[in-house]
Amino acid sequence: LICNKKYEVYFYLLMKLKRSTRQKRVINKICQKSGVALTPKEIYSEAKKEIDSINLATIYRNLNQLVKDKKLTKIKHALKGTLYEICGKSPHHYLFCTSCDTTFEKPGCGLSTCIEELKEHSYDGFVVQSHEVYLHGICPNCAK
Repeated sequence: LICNKKYEVYFYLLMKLKRSTRQKRVINKICQKSGVALTPKEIYSEAKKEIDSINLATIYRNLNQLVKDKKLTKIKHALKGTLYEICGKSPHHYLFCTSCDTTFEKPGCGLSTCIEELKEHSYDGFVVQSHEVYLHGICPNCAK
């Protein structure tokens, strides 16, 4: 009987961790619909429109779980902090407007050839695993 109780508790906890809550579904939907990576505060602002009682701690907890579940990717930016976007996107880079703080996505990657060359001809044993490029400037709307 004790052994069965342990398994019941284990499966209950496992299911609770993996369950799909309304909050998690809303957060995932926001990220799926967004064309760019979002900060937790941007996600929170959008989620508040659908779930008034949601709080920032819930946003962070669900973002971390969605990253673990490989639904979202975490991007670390020196100025904007941590951003989240959907997994599996084709290669792209981000443009950040320093005037209005808007993020724009640039599809494609001009560095792919360079990265592949680095992988083939590693310098001093350095192995390239990934890369991130951040471009900062003024967007067309702010440039007017």
